Amino acid sequence: MNLWFNESGKRVGMSDTDNLSFSFATTKVEVSSVEEGKTCQLIDGEVVYSDPVEIVEDTQAMNAMRTQKDRRSAYPSIEDQLDKIFHEGVDAWKADIQAIKNAHPKPA
Repeated sequence: MNLWFNESGKRVGMSDTDNLSFSFATTKVEVSSVEEGKTCQLIDGEVVYSDPVEIVEDTQAMNAMRTQKDRRSAYPSIEDQLDKIFHEGVDAWKADIQAIKNAHPKPA
């Protein structure tokens, strides 16, 4: 059995043959069987099965963690932020921070 996943890890196809084609990038994974009544995602190259309700909760939690990680890496160091406030004022600092928040919005 072959499963196809899109770039975000969502399953987009399933077939006993190799000949599915998509107009977007996919990853094909060969599995021995599929768990009936479960949804599956490709996470770090591994097929992960869960109940349909759990996958929504897991996705929301993963999106929230991804947003936190992305924001953390985008924020300047505390030292640089304090330097910005000292030299350019709080409003300039707020504008920089807001731009980062806008670039990495919290999931709905």
